[in-house]
Amino acid sequence: MSGSAILLTLLILAVLILVHEFGHFLAAKAVGVRVDEFALGLFGPKLASFKRGETEYTIRLFVVLGGFVRMAGMNPEEPDYDNPCGFNRQPVWARAVVLAAGPAMNFLLAILFFSILAGAYGVSVPQAAPAQIGQIIEGLPAAQAGFQSGDIVVSIDGQPVKDWNDLQTIIHASRDKALRFNVLRGKEKTPTTLTVTPAASEQDVSMGAIGVLPVTQIRRVGPGGSLLYGASQTWDATTMWFRSLGLMLARRTRAELVGPVGISRQVQMAMDMGMAPVLWLSAILSATVGLINLLPVPALDGGRLAFLAVERVRGRPVDPARENFIHLIGFALLILLGLFITYKDIMGLGTPS
Repeated sequence: MSGSAILLTLLILAVLILVHEFGHFLAAKAVGVRVDEFALGLFGPKLASFKRGETEYTIRLFVVLGGFVRMAGMNPEEPDYDNPCGFNRQPVWARAVVLAAGPAMNFLLAILFFSILAGAYGVSVPQAAPAQIGQIIEGLPAAQAGFQSGDIVVSIDGQPVKDWNDLQTIIHASRDKALRFNVLRGKEKTPTTLTVTPAASEQDVSMGAIGVLPVTQIRRVGPGGSLLYGASQTWDATTMWFRSLGLMLARRTRAELVGPVGISRQVQMAMDMGMAPVLWLSAILSATVGLINLLPVPALDGGRLAFLAVERVRGRPVDPARENFIHLIGFALLILLGLFITYKDIMGLGTPS
């Protein structure tokens, strides 16, 4: 793993966190919450600062570690807790907007990154017909059965296959069932018969998959098409994340968590392939940051939103000191989890990927 990959990883993470905090900042200003400090850098002494209005804007020593927004009314032990413009004095809906704005900005950034990709490089569009195989994924049933790139599937178990949609429909409905494929191979279109048994799909274990991708072509799109593509890809990334989380919780797939070291390895692999994969990975990471922060875990935005939901139902807030203590415990546990993941990442540096 090169030094440039490490620096790029730190830069990407810093941008994602800063965009997240900027969302909180904008929303807080919009609903009238007093913001005492907006910091570039999560820890360390101030390197530079200036004040505009009520807010001090600072740059701290560990600038690559993101940033934070310090609002009045967040800590009952602070003297500004009773400030009329404090966070705690706002109605539930306003506080919910402030909390949700951070993850929302991460989703918007993901849409922007995907849109830039579409505008700069075009959109990869699958060739619908004929059902021609463009790529074989190693280690999956199709590779083991002897499929080759360029094979054109004409029928499966005697059922005609006119396009890629036909092929997908049959495979998805045939998990653990042996299928007989008739394909045309090579320039001579030599008829070939292959038998393969679809395994459980990683996206949905109830469906079958054999590990093939269609032939694609690049289509240029305008600004509107780029934005639609960005929104679509962000939605796909979000649904895929929830599906994977569900599979992990159901113990149908192995839990795979990575920290900064693991992300650096992914960034290194993306850098080796070019700028587009780096931008793609950044978009995925931005959406992931937004999703993780929405989890109902203490210390995360989702955990604070959960307390607001309780307040809405009860008609009164949870005791602030008790809530802050719960968030403190949650923060400590998240730090321990982060250290454990980082340790696992470092121990796995010598293993092949």
